[in-house]
Amino acid sequence: MRLYHVIPKTGTPAEGPRTAAQVVAMFEQSASTAQMLVWWKDRKGWDKISDHIAMIRLEAQEDLQSTAPAATPVPTLKPAPAVPEIPAGQIRVIRNGSMIGEYPEADIAALLRAKVILPDDSYLAPGMKASAPVSELLLKMVLAPAPAVGTPISPMPVSPPSLAIPVPLPAPVRRQPGPGDIVCPNANCGYVGPGKKIARGSTIIGILLLLCWILPGVIYFMFFSGYRTCCPRCQCQVNNDN
Repeated sequence: MRLYHVIPKTGTPAEGPRTAAQVVAMFEQSASTAQMLVWWKDRKGWDKISDHIAMIRLEAQEDLQSTAPAATPVPTLKPAPAVPEIPAGQIRVIRNGSMIGEYPEADIAALLRAKVILPDDSYLAPGMKASAPVSELLLKMVLAPAPAVGTPISPMPVSPPSLAIPVPLPAPVRRQPGPGDIVCPNANCGYVGPGKKIARGSTIIGILLLLCWILPGVIYFMFFSGYRTCCPRCQCQVNNDN
């Protein structure tokens, strides 16, 4: 009796040894027969099982007839457990082929920030036939149109502004100048009171000029000696005191 080794599909480990009848059963129950490979003793390499399935079927019938009393039972594949439906408003998150939980769709953004869900995870929503990346769901949520605005709130009535009646201000009482007071010539100031005396020159500068050369110092004291009277409010000059 010839025994076979079978690779069910690309990327899966080889199974075997298997009898011809077992190989035929695997071939008939597989959904990806185009990827199945077969090898048996004295073969140089793996071949597509579709190229030899007719020969293997014939060999399985011969083995069945020759060993009918002690026929090896053909293993049957267990049906996959039924997956419960996804409730409305829920998102089923899948990571590395395994479900990690179901969460409300409104909480997906917060779960992403908390790193409970990763952008590379996949998700399934009610009505979806195939999973999609969670990052696509987040993009749909960002680009979703804003919810419809409810009944607009009517603005509160605004009463017309009342006309303010101008109140005449009393004319400012101007102080009468006393002895030694000044009257500021600046019409925008109108100060009346004691003046502020400011020296016309600097004594220190005059002394320095006298030390350097006598004549410049004398000229400086001639032109910049004395005081000038100014308004203490606007600094406007009123007179010179030589």
